[in-house]
Amino acid sequence: EFKYRYSAGAHANILWSAGVRDKSEVAEVIARLQAADMPTMDISDMDAARIHLRHLVGGRARSYMGEIPNERIFQVQFPERPGALRRFLDVLSPEWNVTLFHYRNTGNRESYVMLGLQVPPEQDKAFRKATKVLQDEFTFEELSGEERRVFNMFIQ
Repeated sequence: EFKYRYSAGAHANILWSAGVRDKSEVAEVIARLQAADMPTMDISDMDAARIHLRHLVGGRARSYMGEIPNERIFQVQFPERPGALRRFLDVLSPEWNVTLFHYRNTGNRESYVMLGLQVPPEQDKAFRKATKVLQDEFTFEELSGEERRVFNMFIQ
């Protein structure tokens, strides 16, 4: 699992989980992340976090402006293979602010990611071009209408 929701400020909090064979692997991963200047803590022994927090992360965005301007929400069919996230972000994140990223590894060949991006109307053509570059590997479906209204009840 990998969960992130935009929050105004300079730092992002990301909740992620990974399967390990034994506890020593956890310490190794944390050490590598800390060395890369990514403050990390192991919360696997916190029952409330394991049971509840993972379902609460990614809730309402916190922005100085209230609602996030020009935010578009997509369900993206995402391949389960090494390098997929890097390829995806290399095309999208240099241009558009990622406001929501909710991913769960399903063990299948593909999984769904809930993705929020800030795409100003004047950049729509460039955004469509970028998604076209990714269309062989990723399928984008924008939430709209009633589906988006229901989703907004919980994320805005």
